[in-house]
Amino acid sequence: MRTSNQELIFFEIEEMAREHRQILKGFAHLAAVPEAEFAVAYGRLLDQIEADFRAEESIMEKICYPDLRNHLRDHANLLGILHKARLYRRGGHVLRRHGQRDDAADAGSSHDHD
Repeated sequence: MRTSNQELIFFEIEEMAREHRQILKGFAHLAAVPEAEFAVAYGRLLDQIEADFRAEESIMEKICYPDLRNHLRDHANLLGILHKARLYRRGGHVLRRHGQRDDAADAGSSHDHD
């Protein structure tokens, strides 16, 4: 049994929607993560988002999505915001991927109050 292009496109769109729901659940999960584990959880979520965006972009290229260029720009803008948010201060430390602290940044900004 052959699968039509239309069926493949529908399947791919459903997969993208599932991935979007998983990302939203990941953000909801962050609200409940203990502060000591937040940087690691945020880094993992960001990794997941980047992987999902790459997969989505590949699918969109494959199906010749007409607004791909704008969608790529939207992904780039959102990822830029999310990477900047990683530097958000919690507990007096700059958050880095997977829980690494930037002690130099912390020492240089001891006058900052959270």
